[in-house]
Amino acid sequence: AGLVRSLREDGGLEVAGNGFLILGAGGPARGIASELAVLGASRLVIANRTLSRAISLAESIQKTSNNVQIDVTTLG
Repeated sequence: AGLVRSLREDGGLEVAGNGFLILGAGGPARGIASELAVLGASRLVIANRTLSRAISLAESIQKTSNNVQIDVTTLG
């Protein structure tokens, strides 16, 4: 994903071993969260207006990367 690449190349941020807050659970958030998990993020917090969508995103990421701790919460 372009955002993750920019974080790494332009921002000098190493993904592996770090935690990230994801705001939203739609298409862009899905792509970013999945890429972060694959690259070794240690923790993702997914915050979304509807809890069910945040849970759905967390479950789909867990299927491909079970080495990341994922927490979900609602916004609002």
